[in-house]
Amino acid sequence: MKKQIKPLAFQFYAKDWLTDIDVRALSYEEKGIYFELLCMSWIQPLPDDISKLAKILNIAEQSLSDILHFFFIEKDGYFFNEKLEKNRKEKTEYYKKMSEAGKKGNDKRWNNSKEKLKTKRSPSDNKAIAKQSPSNHSNTNTNTDTNTNYISKDIQIESEPLQNQIEVIKEYGNADINKMLGTIKTVLYLEDFKETKAMQRNFGKLLVELKNKLGKNEFGTRFMALAKDQFHLKNMGSLQYLYKQIKGYVPIQQDNSIKSFT
Repeated sequence: MKKQIKPLAFQFYAKDWLTDIDVRALSYEEKGIYFELLCMSWIQPLPDDISKLAKILNIAEQSLSDILHFFFIEKDGYFFNEKLEKNRKEKTEYYKKMSEAGKKGNDKRWNNSKEKLKTKRSPSDNKAIAKQSPSNHSNTNTNTDTNTNYISKDIQIESEPLQNQIEVIKEYGNADINKMLGTIKTVLYLEDFKETKAMQRNFGKLLVELKNKLGKNEFGTRFMALAKDQFHLKNMGSLQYLYKQIKGYVPIQQDNSIKSFT
């Protein structure tokens, strides 16, 4: 069964939260209740059992009921916030498209690598392998050199694709760097980066260290936020630029095409 892609976080726009009339009319306690319910609803549907929810939140049932019936709708035994669910759908579709695009890019790179690894024998090599030893050679030490020559040629021909394979695997000299830069190329549809191979290795190492420092989720969140911004996207062919932007990341004002949940 194909694993379902679930967004880890929802969009939160401070400006929309602070300027929404309905939210502004709430007390600080009510705002806290509302935001807590949104977070709970993002993780799993809220059961339409107000008494149970009130105990979980440790608040009066009437206060909870007012917030739920104003900002949420009841459906199939649960409470839902319509804008939050719309945000969930949009993010799920977006991540699904990104995942499919990444898979296609990875398949293309893998197929190209397999083509490079195919054995290519010249006609002269084939003749050398197929050539029979002279009839006056018997199964004695006198034909050892001749047989060794044939065997050596065969091994040399068969070894060429293995050597090519090693060069592909060790493109950047480190498995973590290979994975990091290969993933970036796939997601951004890049043939190569602007830097030299030596500089790519250096910045690849820095990016791996930064990912380990920030954690996989935070690193991925920053990278995807930059990738979705057109200004940054056109400059992300440079690993130096990408590293500096992820390291000194400042949240980007998102496109209003994805609406706030408030």
